[in-house]
Order: sequence, then structure tokens, then C-alpha cells
Amino acid sequence: MGQLKHSESVWELLRGDEENLPLEAFPKVSVVIPTKNHGAEIAFTLESLLAQDYPHLEIVIIDAHSTDRTLEIAKSFRSEKIRILSVSQYALSEMWNRGLMATKGDYLSFLEPGTTYLFPRALRHMMRLVREAEHPLLVYSSYLKRVRRGENQLILNPLDQELLAQGITPTSFEACWFSIEAFKRAGTFSTDYHLQSGFEFLSRLSKLKGNVFAVTTRVVTDMPLRLKRKGERWVRIKEKWRAVRRHFGLGAALKLMLRAGTSS
Repeated sequence: MGQLKHSESVWELLRGDEENLPLEAFPKVSVVIPTKNHGAEIAFTLESLLAQDYPHLEIVIIDAHSTDRTLEIAKSFRSEKIRILSVSQYALSEMWNRGLMATKGDYLSFLEPGTTYLFPRALRHMMRLVREAEHPLLVYSSYLKRVRRGENQLILNPLDQELLAQGITPTSFEACWFSIEAFKRAGTFSTDYHLQSGFEFLSRLSKLKGNVFAVTTRVVTDMPLRLKRKGERWVRIKEKWRAVRRHFGLGAALKLMLRAGTSS
């Protein structure tokens, strides 16, 4: 199915990837960023991406008619790596699919505006893992889950059907890089889900055979603490319940809903 890579020494974690590989050895990476009125966040993400020491990178912004300075700020970077496409409305799964169809990368990442890479060789680090793991369908890293109260949590799990059936994701979606082959085998993002399309796609991916995933314990991305809108929590729970029922059965879905009810 895949592998958890826990072999990095402390020195490797601190120094990053120092391999001097020829340019053609690196897979092409495409980053898709859906936006609508994200003028306050988009610059942080673009600055982080353009600071990457990586030879083959494209950034595709899918904008849903922003009325603030989002597009002005994005265009101000004047980078050939950035492309901007427009859609009529902000529908996350549809915007991801629009980006997927427009990109040219071998591996794709989907970032929420405000997400940043923690060090300039982050993409080299992840694509080195791709090479070492012989080009799996998915590579991902740990992520630090920020919380409003209490201690932040370090999250890393295997892409495991038993865990997914409990609603437990392997990591943040922003800490995932998918091969284009993953979409050829598992299909595109389902537009039946508004907030849990990523979880539903990971559930599909977990059922595939072969070299599915590889993992690094290093934290690569940083995501801002986002305040949930009123009613969003229950939308997420209901959509995850639907995905669990679809892929892992009614029994697993009922257990998930029971746990959600007792924790509310």
C-alpha cells in the first residue's frame, strides 16, 4: 500500500535536502490555489512558493470573481510561473478540478490562500521522497494543527482505510502532493461535496493497489488558524458521514456520527 518514512536523522531534518540532482531529475510540480476575496492572504502564499529553490514549478490561481485586491496582488508578482484562471462561482471541488485540467505537473498540490512552505527547499525535500519511493500516487508530510485553545497538535497517520472509516485523515490536504496518475486511476474530485471533497478523494485513493503513498515526518507546510463559519462544522460532519457511508459502509458511518454527537 505505501510506506511511512521515519528514517530522517535530526541532522537531515535541520539541513533539508542538499542533493545536487540534474534539473531533469525533478518532477514538475503544479500548485492550485482557489481564491475569492483572499487579498489579505494570497501574498504570503505566493511569496513562499516563488521563494522555493525548485526548477519545475507552476502556480495556477483559480479565482471566483474576487472583488477585493486578490487579483491585483497576484498580478503584481509578475512571474511567468503564475497563471490566473477565472470561474463563475466559488465551489472548491469544481475549482480544484478546473486547476487539475489546466496544469502540466507530474505532481499536484492544492493550497488554501495563506498557506506557506516552511523552508526554501521544501519542494525538493518532497520530490526527493517521490524519487526514493519510486513515484507513488501520493506523498505527504506531517502538519501542525493549530487550535484556538490548548496546545497545537502534530498530525501524521498512514493512509489507512480503518482510520478513514473513523473520519481520521492522514494529514492536512495542504500537506499532500498527488501524482497525475492518482487522478487517472481514482478520478477527479467529486462535486457532490462542498467541504469534504478532499476526504472523499483520499478515501477512494486508499482502495487502490500498488505503490500508493509515501510519507515524511518533517513538517513542510504551515496553515493559518481559520475560524469556521457558522454551521460549517455540521456541514463538514454530514459530508464526511456521507463519504464514510459510501466507501466504508453504514455501520462505520453511524459510529462516526455517534462520536461526533458525543463530542459536540
